[in-house]
Amino acid sequence: MGGRNARAMAGAVGRGEVEAGLALHWHLAWNHYPPLPAALAETARAAIVAAREDDLDREIPLPEGLLFRGRKTMTAAEAVESMHLDAFIE
Repeated sequence: MGGRNARAMAGAVGRGEVEAGLALHWHLAWNHYPPLPAALAETARAAIVAAREDDLDREIPLPEGLLFRGRKTMTAAEAVESMHLDAFIE
């Protein structure tokens, strides 16, 4: 169900019905259990940009106080996979 909801939300962004930042906040909060912090929305947005530019190795800084596997950054590929961002890249 989460993938279907993500695709629907991404489609709404594409049609101009929902602002991209709001869609990412919704996706992080409601399509994950437990919900991911809202502070990750900018990281998600940067990962989407990197993925669209075919640069999945790009290191993306995390918000202050958050770590991923003990690091202060994550690659775009790690962000796309862990935050389930595929629907927002297409």
